[in-house]
Amino acid sequence: MTQVSSGIQPHGNESMVLTPVGNLGNYFSQRSRRATRLQWMENWAPRTLHLRGEHRFQVGSVLGYSEAEGQLHTRAVQIIDAQVKLLQRIDFTSGSRLRNTNLPCMSRTIGLQIPIWVLMSVSE
Repeated sequence: MTQVSSGIQPHGNESMVLTPVGNLGNYFSQRSRRATRLQWMENWAPRTLHLRGEHRFQVGSVLGYSEAEGQLHTRAVQIIDAQVKLLQRIDFTSGSRLRNTNLPCMSRTIGLQIPIWVLMSVSE
């Protein structure tokens, strides 16, 4: 199983303030993401048959599960001048929560890959 996650976290809940001499406040967005992958592979091959030559038979399967989810929260950004006068306020729209799940299953016979079924669901 493999799992990866990342995030950007501001120091607080206040707006970000941009000034001519530097930035104040907190970062304007908060983001988190996580991805998981689980896979099972199996292969079976009986002994080689020797009937008028060599004959090899092989059966295998792959079952996998992957999931990704994430979230984005945004805060306002204020732009002020040197006299601390508000020039502009930028309000962002936070994105909706993302969740994606994938459950593929494959079967393999004699080296050919034949998809049996794939179940996929996406929800927000």
